Amino acid sequence: MRARPEDQGTGKSDELSGMIKRLGNINNEVGVFYMNQATSLFKQQQLAEEREEALNRLFDLSMRHLQEGVDNFASVSDFVNQALLRANCGRLCR
Repeated sequence: MRARPEDQGTGKSDELSGMIKRLGNINNEVGVFYMNQATSLFKQQQLAEEREEALNRLFDLSMRHLQEGVDNFASVSDFVNQALLRANCGRLCR
């Protein structure tokens, strides 16, 4: 039995959607990693100016990855994972 022409694009579309979701998951993991690094640094005793610069850099990196992940999930209409990453953004901003 031959595949219908309208069914041929579905496999590639599903594969692309899956890859975009994986990319979103990677961005979430990297964002949470930087968030945890910032939390750890915040608890350490260092000179205020050096610590503030490092915290700002880690915050920016984390937020950039989390927002990129939200955008990835939005492009495939994955609302559950968008909510997860938005929750992580909120956690970062606390």
